[in-house]
Amino acid sequence: MDTIQIIGLGIGGTDDLTLRAYKALTEKIPTYLRTNRHPIVEQLEINGIKFTTFDNIFNEFVEFDEIYNKIVEKIVAEVKKYGKINYCIPGSPYLGDVVTKKLLDGYKDTIHIDIIDGESFLSKCIKLSGYSDYKNIKIIDPNEMDEFSFDVNAVNFITQVDSKSIASEVKIKLMESYSDDCEVLKIDVLSDSVVKMPLFLIDQENNYGFSTYFCILPIDKYKITLYNIDNLCRIVRYLRGPEGCPWDRKQTHESCKDNIIEEANEVIEAINKGDIDNFCEELGDLLLQVIFHSEMASEEGYFNINDVISMVCDKLIRRHPHVFGEGVADKDIVYTPEQAIEAWQREKQKEKEN
Repeated sequence: MDTIQIIGLGIGGTDDLTLRAYKALTEKIPTYLRTNRHPIVEQLEINGIKFTTFDNIFNEFVEFDEIYNKIVEKIVAEVKKYGKINYCIPGSPYLGDVVTKKLLDGYKDTIHIDIIDGESFLSKCIKLSGYSDYKNIKIIDPNEMDEFSFDVNAVNFITQVDSKSIASEVKIKLMESYSDDCEVLKIDVLSDSVVKMPLFLIDQENNYGFSTYFCILPIDKYKITLYNIDNLCRIVRYLRGPEGCPWDRKQTHESCKDNIIEEANEVIEAINKGDIDNFCEELGDLLLQVIFHSEMASEEGYFNINDVISMVCDKLIRRHPHVFGEGVADKDIVYTPEQAIEAWQREKQKEKEN
């Protein structure tokens, strides 16, 4: 069986390579580097190790998915030609290399893939950030993020911010959850550079690349101006706890049931009045009722808020077969609102019959 040796080049020179990696690089087989933008490249040349890079593909194409597919096509064609090749990437193949994932997903049954790991950019980034007391870390791919990706209670590491345009997208999304002057660390893993800057300036630099990472620290609990649903669940649990509020601890589903109707009516009233600020507040009060009842149910051993969320997500996906269904042959077919509600009702009827 043909063999691809996927080699993690780590974050330094040849001295930082594992012995296995160095032996693989010195084999007399074709060697391909994802990029020549790595401190090890010059040392490989000095040691007489010949290689070809894929920088031309990155320069020729714009869309990342197209770039990765072209690299995979090239690697597969070359291993079929030579029988055994090296594919080398900066850092670790296990973290952040889409080509490795595509090779494993698409060719592991027909090509032997041997992964020789190296130190990841992420581990180096964490060290460079200078913070070690992490209770919660989130790793975020900037190409797949949205405003819900970030957690104000966690340390957020945003990987491979390799262009000014991506930095701008990151900034816009972060500003949904953080203040404009929130401190961000711009870290370049290869140059060991760590620069502190306010959030609103993170897209004003000129040097970005695959080794550029952003680090955003948790917001101090006494300085939080924007909370998330986890904060709300913890507050309600604390209020129901032994050190919480006597009134909250006393409540039951029965005693609180009228509150749901009251809060729902106040939401409707705000909508009717067109009072957007009050609408936001009343939606929060209605959400509190859901969280409060879920916490009481959790204490009783029945279900918790995650069960509630999972159930409604499952229902939304199940009752939108025209959107999420695997059997949708043509995603370009546009449903009318009437057809969409018919699809909903059909799925609802199926559930009742089952």
